[in-house]
Amino acid sequence: MERYLLSTSDFPPKRGGVARMLSTIVGHVPNMRPLVLSETASYKSMLLMFWDRRRIFDVLFVSHVLPVGTAAMIYRLLTGTPYDVLLHGMDFDLARSKKRKAIVLWFVLRLARRVFANSKALADELKTFSYRSCKVLYPCVANELIEAAGLIGERSGAGTKLLTVARLVERKGHEKVLKAMTELPEVTYTIVGDGPMKRSLEDAAERFGVKDRVTFLQHVPDGKLAELYASHDIFVMPTTRTKIDREGFGIVYLKLAYLAFQLLQQSFLESMRP
Repeated sequence: MERYLLSTSDFPPKRGGVARMLSTIVGHVPNMRPLVLSETASYKSMLLMFWDRRRIFDVLFVSHVLPVGTAAMIYRLLTGTPYDVLLHGMDFDLARSKKRKAIVLWFVLRLARRVFANSKALADELKTFSYRSCKVLYPCVANELIEAAGLIGERSGAGTKLLTVARLVERKGHEKVLKAMTELPEVTYTIVGDGPMKRSLEDAAERFGVKDRVTFLQHVPDGKLAELYASHDIFVMPTTRTKIDREGFGIVYLKLAYLAFQLLQQSFLESMRP
């Protein structure tokens, strides 16, 4: 059985879709070990870390095509050790933003043993760019959320309750919702997540005059999310493609679909009771 070394700078306790997905992969692949890298790790330091751990893995598994994928490619050229790449939409866009990076990206993808994309749409883009096929590895729902789904309660309170669960970055569209609330006086809005736009979103809520109807929750464990979803009326996340970012898959939509199915199932079973 092949042994994998997952090399990434995006892993719990960091939060976000990529960190959650990688944590789930490690949790379900017994022969995979994580190597959590600093975001400022140099090529030299990464190569040395790979070499120091050479006896515990057969294949490198990288989730950021640049720069970790570049280091994996160099390591393969030096040692012959194969590497697999898990590609995300934002990584793909950033790596193609400049001609020099795009050339490196092409070689990293072409020399990889296998390439996985997190959606069929991204797989199609990758095939056009690198002329190679790849496998699709869809993100999945965390076990904690699945377990909590069976404990969903009922919604309470008046008015329309909006909910967004996402990193606080521009592409998620939080500010659009805050602006729309100026025309919706009966609406309250709960924002769950953390990120670089936290302060600017708090300022926007005050600027639009809706601060008293907006609640910011920085960290909510998966075990509590099911109850939070059930206590709100509408999930809203009007994602937008920016110059350097896009919603590659949207794991939160998958969670919502799963919970919606659970709610429908519960409702159906209750209606069938004598």
